[in-house]
Amino acid sequence: FRTLTAKSFGKKLLKGTGIFLGILIVLLVSFHFWFKAHAKQILEDMVESKSNGKLKLKIGKLHFNYFSRRIELEKAVFYNTDTINGTTAYRFSVEKMQLRVKALWPLVFKKQILIDSLTLQNPNIKVTRLRAIEKPGNKIKKDVSIPEEMGKVYSSIQDALKVLHVKRFQIDDG
Repeated sequence: FRTLTAKSFGKKLLKGTGIFLGILIVLLVSFHFWFKAHAKQILEDMVESKSNGKLKLKIGKLHFNYFSRRIELEKAVFYNTDTINGTTAYRFSVEKMQLRVKALWPLVFKKQILIDSLTLQNPNIKVTRLRAIEKPGNKIKKDVSIPEEMGKVYSSIQDALKVLHVKRFQIDDG
């Protein structure tokens, strides 16, 4: 049997630490590229599944910072897909959307996003009446009431903020 001297033990420890750190760096770099390639699709799929297919999201570009837990979406467009049964179509586009999330891990592993704050820059809401609405008493309403539709949009935003447990919400240039 060979006895380990302090010098040979130090070399083995250094070699083992180097191998461990090398593997860790390769794993982190691989995760970064995987997350960058799949994060847009994960968010788009999440919106569609949480709305039971009634709402879709298309994202132009996605940037994120691991340390500040900030996700920035550029040219994000939300639109409803239920145009067959619906009387009104909505298209909500945002030039820039900044999300500060509580953690990135639930997004990756549970397909769940925990939003701390949300900032929208230059939002644009387009409401299109698809067909006339029949009101009680067989009255047919063909015209669009902007305050009524904005009230519906506002209520939808408030409901979404409650469901997502967003602490801070801000709209810039809206």
